[in-house]
Amino acid sequence: MKISRVSLFRKSLSYVGGRYTWGRGNYLESGKSTVVMIETDNGLQGVGEFCPCGENYMDAHSEGTESSAKLLAPKLLGQDPRQLTRSIAYTRA
Repeated sequence: MKISRVSLFRKSLSYVGGRYTWGRGNYLESGKSTVVMIETDNGLQGVGEFCPCGENYMDAHSEGTESSAKLLAPKLLGQDPRQLTRSIAYTRA
């Protein structure tokens, strides 16, 4: 079994009650959710989601998820998804 495809989806999700408020009058009305789907050559799929409350303090929290997924996805292609403890080295081209 090998990883054959990695798909990335982004969605803005509204906060229940309309807005998330914290100190000094700051607020957000939606949060950015990132969903990653990994597919294998035998049809199995796995899905994970990251939806931080982090944009309240630093937009890079959710933006970093998408950026890292784009960098790591090519390294995952062709790998066995059952090897959970195996590390894959990332090197810039």
